[in-house]
Amino acid sequence: MTNTPTTSTERRVAQRDRRRIVNTTRGMLPERRAAQQDRRRNAPAPRPQPAKPPAEHDRLCDEGLKALALYDLEGYELAVTSLREALKVDPSFPRPHAGLAEAYAHWAFRREIDGLEFQSYLDLALEHAESAVELAPQRSSSHLSMAIALRRGRHADPERRKAEAMIALERDPNSARAWYEHWRAFGYFMTDPSLEKALELDPKLFAAHHDRAVVVCEDGRYAEAVQGFRAALAINPRNSLALYNLAMTLMRMDAMDAAKKVLLHAQRLHPGMALIAAGLKTLETEEE
Repeated sequence: MTNTPTTSTERRVAQRDRRRIVNTTRGMLPERRAAQQDRRRNAPAPRPQPAKPPAEHDRLCDEGLKALALYDLEGYELAVTSLREALKVDPSFPRPHAGLAEAYAHWAFRREIDGLEFQSYLDLALEHAESAVELAPQRSSSHLSMAIALRRGRHADPERRKAEAMIALERDPNSARAWYEHWRAFGYFMTDPSLEKALELDPKLFAAHHDRAVVVCEDGRYAEAVQGFRAALAINPRNSLALYNLAMTLMRMDAMDAAKKVLLHAQRLHPGMALIAAGLKTLETEEE
């Protein structure tokens, strides 16, 4: 484990593609637009669904998606539990499938940085994303879940991921999470207005604040990164990854005492977490 804040690896791939891809929902190249139209024409018709899901189904989905918004290990576990229960109530609706795809994909990333097996979680993410798209190809959340499922691992597909992110935005241009995923899929560029649009629509979107802080930290703008991580933690004070990244950024600024204070606080919140233990070990090494 290094003292570099954890972030995604797609930026180098996106930099290679950036000159030939216009980063707006209306700016697709003609051949890309034609391919997307072909997919829509050939897409299977959505399955017939009851007019309204059972109330228990909606309650469980709401609980699961609320837990997912924590973007942390404890949230992913709670989200999967609630969303799988929602599937048991009625498996014919796409909402729990889309939520499970996101939960498993994010959970896989956390397991990957902890050095644990993660591919099986990405397999589950893709399986549920495919179910969501099959059940409801007209829903933004279905394509959003597919874009997220295609991010890492053996199923990673940067080009299709971009296309799915764009479809998600076309389906719902008022979705903050769709704008955020569009920003991620196209390379985490600070010049991309997608991030600001996401935060305009949802100022409390934790992941957008956190990932922006990671990007500016990588650019050496440490004071700005600290502000970003603190903004994210104001939304979710328990998030272990934000606490870790805040501490590592403070360490880069030679604020060792402040970094140690953050990590010890994180350790009290999450005893035994490998990521926090690794951060403390890194700090001890730097202090020697």
